[in-house]
Amino acid sequence: MEKKYYLKKSYIKNLLNMYITRFFLILFFKKEKNPENILIKISDGIGDVVIRSRLSEKLIEKFGKDKVYFLMQENYKQLGEILGYKVIGISKSEKYNLLKRIRKFFEINKLGIKIFINLEGKNDSVVGNIITKEKIGISDMDPAVKIYNKFYTKEIKVNKNEKILNQIKTIAESILEGELKEEELIPNLKVNINFKSEGIVIAIGSTSREKVCSPYRMAEYIKEIEKEFPKEKIYLVGNGKLQLEYAEYLIKKLNEVKIINLVDRTNLKEVFEIIENCKLFIGFDSGLYNYSYSLRKKTIALFKDLNSPFKHEAEWVKVLGPEKEKINDFEDENYPNKEINNISIQSFINALNEMKMYKREGEERW
Repeated sequence: MEKKYYLKKSYIKNLLNMYITRFFLILFFKKEKNPENILIKISDGIGDVVIRSRLSEKLIEKFGKDKVYFLMQENYKQLGEILGYKVIGISKSEKYNLLKRIRKFFEINKLGIKIFINLEGKNDSVVGNIITKEKIGISDMDPAVKIYNKFYTKEIKVNKNEKILNQIKTIAESILEGELKEEELIPNLKVNINFKSEGIVIAIGSTSREKVCSPYRMAEYIKEIEKEFPKEKIYLVGNGKLQLEYAEYLIKKLNEVKIINLVDRTNLKEVFEIIENCKLFIGFDSGLYNYSYSLRKKTIALFKDLNSPFKHEAEWVKVLGPEKEKINDFEDENYPNKEINNISIQSFINALNEMKMYKREGEERW
């Protein structure tokens, strides 16, 4: 039986740390008389940051680049810098170690915060330690975190079952106080006009193993890529032990295919550059898939659930989901999800052909 959230040590500790830090801030922190800076919290994950990037740009336009700061987890700080944000990183220890937390939030509040905006989909205790009269956030009715709703002066209600761009539109209209078209919020991170079109990039990971197909199935997809693009190199990108094992299996299984294993061999900036310059991106429901979408890059994505809020509708994206008819003819205990493994080879071939027909601006068809 799962332990109740309010009995978990991590929950109790985080709550206590927030209230103790808040006590010290109220007691000893000297507020600026006329604070001018805007602090935006945004770091759910790579995909969440990327898909909100157009909204972030609109907030920078509204408040002024010199006044907008982004609070991000330390491990996502490089992503913020790549996107050109003024970033303040916060590490795990600075959130969960009381002394480090107190020191960090004294430092953060010294910015002189006029408005705090939380763009994350899930609230956390950070809002309770920001000293400002105006705090805007997405209301969250999850019992474990709704306690933090009371710290917001303005709560934004979104339907988390809607497409992610619809959710972002609701958030944007509430903060910017005006009507917007969904098209205005589609991220466009393409900065290199003279883009290359070389190689096929396959991002072999996601936030959950349940979202990734078996390497047995991926090997079959790669065989079709090889038939279609015999001269193109195939780049595998990802990180971590599990993804490294996945890549090694593919290389061993497909020893005659030109596969370059870049798993654990590149940083985030280098991976972004590889995706920007590729001919085609293939991946799962992940941050790199969202990045490829934001570049208007030809993309084939494999989803276990076609009702996912992150299933983007765009000419340059083809999202494949499970077949109605059962075609899964193998079992993989490491990647056991039957839905993601039930995408047929023929569907993948059809997606390749569809992407071949799509012509981007400034590019010839394949």
